[in-house]
Amino acid sequence: MERYNIITGSAVQARMPYGVPYLYGGQAETHVFAKEPEYIVQEAWINSPIYYRAGVTYIYGFDCAGYVKWVWKQAGLGQLPSGQEMLNDGYRSFYHSVSREMPPFSELARTLRPGDLLVTENHMAIFLGTLRNFGYTAEDVPQLAPYLDWPLVIHSTVHAGVADHFEYLIQNGLQKYKLATVTDGGVGVSLLGVPVESAPGHVFQQKQDTWYFDLPDHTWLTVLPWHAGQRYCWYR
Repeated sequence: MERYNIITGSAVQARMPYGVPYLYGGQAETHVFAKEPEYIVQEAWINSPIYYRAGVTYIYGFDCAGYVKWVWKQAGLGQLPSGQEMLNDGYRSFYHSVSREMPPFSELARTLRPGDLLVTENHMAIFLGTLRNFGYTAEDVPQLAPYLDWPLVIHSTVHAGVADHFEYLIQNGLQKYKLATVTDGGVGVSLLGVPVESAPGHVFQQKQDTWYFDLPDHTWLTVLPWHAGQRYCWYR
């Protein structure tokens, strides 16, 4: 966000002080922002495959689809189709992995526009551009020099760096937060297609992995793990 402001002369500010946490099944935008800048604390109502458990208290946030739906609506695009509808819509999806060969990740961003949606059978994310688009150079980020033109996506997902924000909030914030179990992530930016073993940072937290690069401001740019055989599309 700071880089965007620098290169555009804008003054975009974060809406929530610690960001937006991840919550499995979280799709109610009115609930996420009901008491902002405070957060809602409530029990989860469904189990996730790995971490979230029904009846356990968490800070309410978006899951991947909930976040994308909110952004889609904020952009004035109306109701977002379901993930399955987008995967099956041959008119508005492109470079479908099942039937067409994708360009290499190093060239993929040339075919995309900011706002295009990455849709898989179990995740959604939004294409932002590239590190180069945000003004980074090889001198700024030498470890990321090979990936300056690789796609960046924003999404709500596993992210130990974001989880740490909410761990701090639970320990030091309002009394109601102390009832919550720490989230395992939230809304953040990731590099797409980079092999996870190329990332110098790794954390195993809440039964899940986060691989990341350090940016100059000491925030984490995570790597979105990618499985070549998975079914996916880009949707606009």
